[in-house]
Amino acid sequence: MRADNFVGFLTALGFFVGVIFCIMAGYEPLELVAYTCVIALIFFLGSHIAIMNYVDASSGSKIYFDKEKYEEINEFLIEELFARERRMDAMMQVKRDKLLSKKLLATFVKTASRKMAALFFGLSIRISPFNKIVQITLSYTNNRRKKQ
Repeated sequence: MRADNFVGFLTALGFFVGVIFCIMAGYEPLELVAYTCVIALIFFLGSHIAIMNYVDASSGSKIYFDKEKYEEINEFLIEELFARERRMDAMMQVKRDKLLSKKLLATFVKTASRKMAALFFGLSIRISPFNKIVQITLSYTNNRRKKQ
């Protein structure tokens, strides 16, 4: 455990021990605050004495942070992420192209089959602008009206 963590842990422990002691003793609110601060201070000083005698605090501060290596690793990870993103975009584009070609083929087949049916049966087909309503009429009735 690092020395800073040890001090913080024992100071917080002293605060809670002080609060519990004062509540059990039944002190007034002002005395509760005063005794809690005193007990927390005793734990704080005790932690520093323990660190001074038993923990070598200077060994933890000799860690060297290699900024160049850190930046090199981050650049590699960012490039790898961009490469994966480009591959995903390419796969999605291929999928979109396949779906689009299937839709175009389906609409072509529908339109061609309607025209073929019209030629075969002598029907005239009129499609509304929104492709929702299809009106089919017999062509010979239109021809009779034109002749009369």
